[in-house]
Amino acid sequence: MLDTLPPELLQLVFSRIELDHAARALAALQATCRATRHVAILPLLWEPLYSARWSRSSVNNDVDRHQQFGDDYLQKYKTRFCLDCTAEDLVDALIVTSPPLRTSGAIRMAALGCDVWDVLLNNAHRNAGVRLIGPQDSWSRRYWSWHAVGLIARQEAVSRACAFETMRLEDAVADLSAFFGLDISDNSRLLDTLALQCQEVLVSSRVVLPSNSQHFNADEFCVAVCAWMRDAGFRPARGNHYFRLMNHFAHTFLTSHRETLPMSLVVVFLSVTRRLGLSAAPVNFPGQVLVRVHRQQNGQDCDDDFFVDVYDSEISPILSYGSVEARLQNIPQEHRAQYMRSAGTMEMIARAARNIMHSLRTPSHSDLKERSNHLSAWYAALNVLSHTTEDPDGNYPLRMVDVTHDAFPLDIQPIILQTLVPGLYPDIARRVELDCARRKRDSIDSQSVSLRTSEIKFAVGQIIFHKRYNYFGVIFSWHGHCSASESWINLMSVDALPGGRTQPFYHVFALLEDSSSERYVASCNIIPAHKCPDLPADGGGVCSVCGPDIAPLSMPPFWELVEGLYSSHTQLGRYFTHAEEGASGYGRFLLSPESKASFPEDDTFTTQFMV
Repeated sequence: MLDTLPPELLQLVFSRIELDHAARALAALQATCRATRHVAILPLLWEPLYSARWSRSSVNNDVDRHQQFGDDYLQKYKTRFCLDCTAEDLVDALIVTSPPLRTSGAIRMAALGCDVWDVLLNNAHRNAGVRLIGPQDSWSRRYWSWHAVGLIARQEAVSRACAFETMRLEDAVADLSAFFGLDISDNSRLLDTLALQCQEVLVSSRVVLPSNSQHFNADEFCVAVCAWMRDAGFRPARGNHYFRLMNHFAHTFLTSHRETLPMSLVVVFLSVTRRLGLSAAPVNFPGQVLVRVHRQQNGQDCDDDFFVDVYDSEISPILSYGSVEARLQNIPQEHRAQYMRSAGTMEMIARAARNIMHSLRTPSHSDLKERSNHLSAWYAALNVLSHTTEDPDGNYPLRMVDVTHDAFPLDIQPIILQTLVPGLYPDIARRVELDCARRKRDSIDSQSVSLRTSEIKFAVGQIIFHKRYNYFGVIFSWHGHCSASESWINLMSVDALPGGRTQPFYHVFALLEDSSSERYVASCNIIPAHKCPDLPADGGGVCSVCGPDIAPLSMPPFWELVEGLYSSHTQLGRYFTHAEEGASGYGRFLLSPESKASFPEDDTFTTQFMV
């Protein structure tokens, strides 16, 4: 019947297929008959499918595809679909491959770049919660997909860092967000929207914009922009809020952390006013970053320029040259000019990185979500300082290796060795290469299989309760005896414990709200999580598991406990594929292939908790 319809009608019918099913449907229609095939391959039917499936792509690869296929979106779709399949195969390989052998998969994934961003992000299921949402879903798949997304984002940011001096400050600051595995183009889109909102308010208030050079008043315009920023929530952070770690990063200071730092407020001001046509630049002023507004349209400093204090704009936004110079009275006259000139991106982003380091060392930020971002913040700051700071000993790139080795398991070869090292001085590059090689050897040497003995009372994947500190957690590794350093053993008085250092010790993801929620605990201090039996009201009974010295456990609902652990520990997916609840309402965490290889008997051990 379809082959009797005119092509125009077939095209109309096919264009009405829901996007979620259209690609599969059009592919099937191509095999139906010649008439439907001719319509089903039309580029205008495939173009919306292509745009809907892929929001990001490699710019260079896009150019190559256009040169090869022109506007043939069916062929472009097929090409990208094959890349998606390759990326998913690589994720599968990362899940089952031992750590020392993941290097080749990481290199191949990095080479695919932004072309596979969308499929990886879809597999990461960042907002899906602890329950699995399909037969292919697992916490391990989510974990490695997310790390692959982060690898692609961070590689781009590290490769661009060598060009800080030619970048706009807003772009350099946006790149910091890449170390959180985020699409930095989202920041640019947010700033575009903010600029349009600001323009609308200014026009409605009859404030003349820079494009109207005849009646433009720069002072009035800057005061109006500062007022709009305050109304939009961009205000100075005070007190403990000043040291919040995420104040430094565009993806948060443009959204949830609009009460923020001088540097971040200056970035917003410069980004918005640039889009509205103002010529201005940051000033690396001691204590508090300022903005220098150029009177000359060529963007050069001149004596008629004035300054804007965005941070304290509610008090005194416009500052004259003389009033700014007066703030430098303790600095010799011959050095004052350098603190008042327009600053380049390199020195400003270096200042931003030092500010991040200061926030990381300031114990004023205590909420759990921010703590989970510390390593990303360290990584971002160290990358900037590796490219902007005199560092003859190579401390910053070597510390990048420290950060990436465990927390960013795909990054060493494609980012550190292939992207960062070529831009370093030869002697520093050699030190970094040797350090990476040593760590790889150590990783290979540390690969071992831990078989259970009668002394091992608990297992990886088992939920436990700490008798002394009253928290629940899940075991993700163990040793037959304490393997911590001698200094840690002495500090924690391990030898004073029943069983001392010779008893088994367990690595635990703990459900806590403090600064260290990964714990190394002695066997004598933990008991299995369990439901205590109903005891006599007079307190005469004792739970056989808790014993006489522990109050009966108030066991939280299983999935509530799992949700708490999953949301608190981003590393969980490396060790476990999912959780499952047993008949009694108690359950376990199932081991990932990597954990099974190290603890091959533990999955079987935890089946006893499913009855």
